[in-house]
Amino acid sequence: MQPRQVKLAVLSTMIGISYLVLIIWCTSAVLFAEQKITVIPDAHSNTAVRFIDLTDYFLPVGEELTWFNDDFVDHKLVLTNEDNSTQLAEFDLVSNGSFIYTFKEPGKYYFYSNDYPKIRGSVRAIDPNDISTKKITGLKNNIDIQLTWTPSHIVLNPVRNVNSDMGDSEKDGGTQPGMANFIITFINNKTGTNQEHIDYRYTISNESGNDVFIQGLHSTYGAEVAKYRFEKPGKFSPQIMITHILFAPVDPDMAKFGNIIPVN
Repeated sequence: MQPRQVKLAVLSTMIGISYLVLIIWCTSAVLFAEQKITVIPDAHSNTAVRFIDLTDYFLPVGEELTWFNDDFVDHKLVLTNEDNSTQLAEFDLVSNGSFIYTFKEPGKYYFYSNDYPKIRGSVRAIDPNDISTKKITGLKNNIDIQLTWTPSHIVLNPVRNVNSDMGDSEKDGGTQPGMANFIITFINNKTGTNQEHIDYRYTISNESGNDVFIQGLHSTYGAEVAKYRFEKPGKFSPQIMITHILFAPVDPDMAKFGNIIPVN
C-alpha cells in the first residue's frame, strides 16, 4: 500500500470512530455523575422552605437512584407505585446515610415520609430511548455541565385515541404536548461527583436567537430540574452559564449545546 493510501485509510478509520462516538452519545442516556435525591438540612422542621432538593426526578429504566439524608435527624421513607397500591420499599435514612434502589419497570413512583408529610416526591422511570443527554466538557472552571431531557422527540400535536381518557402523567405535565423535562448536572471534573453550590442561568433560545425560557437559580447539590412547554416547532438551543461556585463569583463559563432540541 502506498503512503498516500495508508494516510487515507487511517483518516477513514478516524472518521468512522468519530461517527461511532456520536452515535453512542445520541443513544446513551446513562451519563449522570450521581443519580441522587437529597433530603436537605432542617427538612424535619415545619418552617423549612424546601424539604427535598429534587421533588420530580426522572431516570432511565434499569438505573440506580440514591436517596441521601443531609438532614440532622434520621428519616424513614416509603416507596410505592403510582396508585399507591404496592409498597416497593420502606427504608431508614440515618443522618448522612443513603439508600439505593433500582427501577426495573417503567412508570411513575412516589416516595414519602409518614412522620414528615412534606418530605415527599416522585420518580419517573423512562425507556432509555426516550431520554437524551449531552455533556459539555473543557470549561475553564473545571466544571462539566450535563443536560438531560425527556422526551427525546418533542411533539406539539401527538396523535391520541379520542376514546381514551387522559392519564395522570399527562395531567401533571409529564406527557403534555410540547412539554419537556430537563435535569441539569454540574460535575466537578477532578472528582467526578456533583459540584455543590453553583449559581447558574439556564436559557433556551429559538432559531432566531430569542430566548423562550430563562431559569436562574442556586444549585445546592449540583443537580437541578427544569420544565418547559414548547409552543412552536423548530430547533432550539440550550445554554447554561455558571456565575458562582461555592458562593464565590467566577469568570462566567458558558456551555453552548447547539441546536440539539428538535420540536415537531
